[in-house]
Amino acid sequence: MPVLVRRRASLVYRVTDDLKRRMLERLRERQETVASALLTLDSALAGAPESAAAGLSGKRDSLLRARDECAARIAQVEGLQEGAEVTEGSVEILASVSVGDSEDRLQDARIVICDGRVVEIDGE
Repeated sequence: MPVLVRRRASLVYRVTDDLKRRMLERLRERQETVASALLTLDSALAGAPESAAAGLSGKRDSLLRARDECAARIAQVEGLQEGAEVTEGSVEILASVSVGDSEDRLQDARIVICDGRVVEIDGE
């Protein structure tokens, strides 16, 4: 009698011009949001008493890291070649397992997506 088990499936995207465009769009929006937050925070820091400035400097450091991560990710995405595969997240799936099945049924699966459609499922 088969049982259902939960397992992880990686979401793998095949790079197309459209995927790169969408990824870059999201990253640039994030970059603008972070830049705006930094400007607002810097303005607040300029007029803040020293006791408040100490608490805000940690937030500023966090925003600076986010800005640097966005810039690095944009450079990474711009360098992707058409047809390359990029893992972006995972989902939990159910698998039916029966006595005698290979242990591979319990390992992570891959769901390959191209142009917004599932084109392949490995490890099903």
